[in-house]
Amino acid sequence: MRALEPDIDRTVDGLLAPQAVRGEMDLVSDFAAPVALVFVCDLLGIPPEGYQGVRTWSLDIAPTLDLVPNEEEIRKGNIAMGRSPTTCVS
Repeated sequence: MRALEPDIDRTVDGLLAPQAVRGEMDLVSDFAAPVALVFVCDLLGIPPEGYQGVRTWSLDIAPTLDLVPNEEEIRKGNIAMGRSPTTCVS
């Protein structure tokens, strides 16, 4: 983990800097979700240009984890589960 500290610091600083200029932020959508996405993609070796594909893939799967997903969510989730996150990278 120590070896990752410089990358973590750089990522966190990069996400916080625009929010500091703006003067406000939503903790989840402006920081927590993007930082998690970047760290997971980096650990999987997915380059920055693939982050959006992985985000879309995970958002397609997430609703199927609800207690009562609707049929469209199940359909999209099943399709997404057939792809690995690395195939979402264009």
